[in-house]
Amino acid sequence: MKKCEKCGRLMATDTCSYCSLKERMSSGSKASPAPSTSSSGSVGKCPECGRVTVAGKCRYCEAMKQHSQKLAEGFKVEVELIRPGSAGANRCDRCGRAMVGKYCHYCGTSVLDEMVQKKTGSKPAPAEVKVPIRASAATNLYVTCNHDDIIPLGADATTELCSVCIDNKGQEIGASFSLMVDGNTEVVKTVQIPEGRCSLNAAIASRSLSSDYAKEHAVTVDLGVDDRSAFRESFSLIVRPRFDLDLNELTNIASRWVTPNSESVKNLLVRDGPIMRALAEMGMESISGYQAGPKEALIQFMAVYEGIRSLGMRYVSDTETMKDESTFYQRVKTPSKLLSEKTGNCIELSCLFASCMESMGLHPMLIYPQGHCICGLLLKAGGIAEISYTPESTDSIEKNLPCFRMQDPDRGDGKRDEYLAVFIECTAACGSLDAADAIKSAMNTIAHDWEFINREHQYNIVYYDRNLKNVRPMVD
Repeated sequence: MKKCEKCGRLMATDTCSYCSLKERMSSGSKASPAPSTSSSGSVGKCPECGRVTVAGKCRYCEAMKQHSQKLAEGFKVEVELIRPGSAGANRCDRCGRAMVGKYCHYCGTSVLDEMVQKKTGSKPAPAEVKVPIRASAATNLYVTCNHDDIIPLGADATTELCSVCIDNKGQEIGASFSLMVDGNTEVVKTVQIPEGRCSLNAAIASRSLSSDYAKEHAVTVDLGVDDRSAFRESFSLIVRPRFDLDLNELTNIASRWVTPNSESVKNLLVRDGPIMRALAEMGMESISGYQAGPKEALIQFMAVYEGIRSLGMRYVSDTETMKDESTFYQRVKTPSKLLSEKTGNCIELSCLFASCMESMGLHPMLIYPQGHCICGLLLKAGGIAEISYTPESTDSIEKNLPCFRMQDPDRGDGKRDEYLAVFIECTAACGSLDAADAIKSAMNTIAHDWEFINREHQYNIVYYDRNLKNVRPMVD
């Protein structure tokens, strides 16, 4: 539609109806000052709004009726971003498009809504409008927050609560990132958001979440740009205690409880410690790891058993197991707490054995027959192995002790390195069995339940977990 050069009004045709009427009236025309819409003339006056009609129709009232109908249907409006200083006299407060006077032909204004309500007697249904925010770099950010409903307390000094994923459609910008837990601000930092996709890890100190029981926390994440909030989300999550072991994730996270750098574990390996005394009784003066060969590695493995047996440990089977929907948790002590209390179950004792062996430079294993846990040792360094066992493929290395023969995955040249592995019944250290009998007992248990172990991959090689899965020891 064009504007009249004289009066500035919109023209439905090439001739301005208003100016033409004015000219006829000034020239002495006998046109009625208040023509009826039913007259045969082409120009009249609308009885509702008082505006000029063309051919008996008021374009303003027609447009208002159509808009009222659209509002009643609840039509949706998608809007474009308004840039500062954009051309155009008046802009709609809702969608930002140019208006004719106070009327927006696209979505209407609050002024028009009031007129519709006055004429129809009912308030029109508001259109679903996406209101543009002030134009700035923040309008180019698309942010989501990903988190689990239940998380374990981190094994390290920090625990990650959520991950904030950002897709920046504009240029690199600076932003402020904050994380609140239970109303307390835990993290405040300035970050640079590069162009493209990136993520921010929201992690806080584990000690601030430490608890002996599962606890629900209220978390709020805020991302600010240009001194205003570009993204804010609040959610709740349950943090389980550090010592809760998810039994569904047993083979993925059990190596967290193997803590070779614990002071309590290192005290067992000092010169006058119980393991070193047992090692001296077996004819070895020092810890050598794998340097002296597989037989010496086996002797060190047996010395760990005899040293722990001399501590007078007691086996307790009343394990605290909790069920949360489809997940089972078991409360598992760390090696330092086990040594302090001198009582433990099969998995706690096995993790203590594994901690001692890893501290000695050996590569321990954890294997899980049904409802049980047994500790083992690779008799050669570097064994990231797939277990391959049949009752006829056992070997003996000393004192007629049975060992499993294991193979590394194919290296690509058709060759596979073979290793021997030996296992020991750690709970027997709470009784009278010596190391040799404890090894035989463990081997019989594994052979009896081998089909389940092999089918469900119920074992951990701690060396593999550390180097390929990045499973770190928990802070003990």
